[in-house]
Amino acid sequence: RHVQAWEIDFAEMTVGKKRWQWSYAYPVCGAALFYSSLGNTDILGEVYAIIPYVDFPLVRGTKNSLLFRFGTGLSWFTRTFHRINNYKNTAIGSHINAAISLQLAGDIALSKRLSFRPGFSFIHFSNGATKVPNYGINLVAANAGFSYQLIAPNGDYITYPPLHIKPRPEFFTIGSFTVKEIFPVGGKKFFVGNLAFDVRSMFTKHFFAGAGIDLTYDASDREVLSRTGKDITNIETLKYAVNLHGGVRLGRLDLCLHAGGYIHQKDDSDGWVYDKITATYNFYGPWLINLTLKTHFARADFVSAGLGFKL
Repeated sequence: RHVQAWEIDFAEMTVGKKRWQWSYAYPVCGAALFYSSLGNTDILGEVYAIIPYVDFPLVRGTKNSLLFRFGTGLSWFTRTFHRINNYKNTAIGSHINAAISLQLAGDIALSKRLSFRPGFSFIHFSNGATKVPNYGINLVAANAGFSYQLIAPNGDYITYPPLHIKPRPEFFTIGSFTVKEIFPVGGKKFFVGNLAFDVRSMFTKHFFAGAGIDLTYDASDREVLSRTGKDITNIETLKYAVNLHGGVRLGRLDLCLHAGGYIHQKDDSDGWVYDKITATYNFYGPWLINLTLKTHFARADFVSAGLGFKL
């Protein structure tokens, strides 16, 4: 079936009150109210979401622009898996899920305030394995809409002198924690803890890159191995891994993609390669708050939150 979706956005054009806004050519910051019938309401139900986002100008002309959107928020599904009443819904196991939105859109001016917005979008819904089943839902769509500016733009933007970047190492230590479930459905929750040591450096005014070490304790590994007749200690459960990463810095916020491999693990049922998407915010002095999504070949392993510091 065709999937229908509707979205209402509320946004504000930045004018350079912070240096990163000028650095990224004055992006648009906003929040989207999203709804979709998902094409099969009897099984999948409907989804409602609130997704804060940033629209980055890739190309900006005098009248028309090409924008890239990144957003992340929370969603509510009206129907979830139930072993008797809705056993065919193996995609969503919980009502509350994370939502990650990517979009490439044009902004074609029709008047000083009104513009036409055609584009392509991708939205992923998942609970990060906090409750199974959790195969997730991906929506890939062509979309079109209109944008109207309540306040006419006056072109009064704040500019800054050029920033000369000298690569300088920054050291991050971050601890994060969560719980997760594994199959079969209805089992207990398992504790997961991760300690990350990263070193990174800014190489341009936008991008940084670096390398890191991950130490992960996942209590579900002991359960998986015990089902095959293997018994391991808590120390043996610890996973050691290394990764390379890169990302963008928006003021105090780092958005980063990590690609890594395990050096040591007792349970290799998920393979030896992993990915992480992290958001790290420097909220006070050296102190950080962190949100991490870890996956194995696009299949969510866990979502964790934690604290850290940088030097």
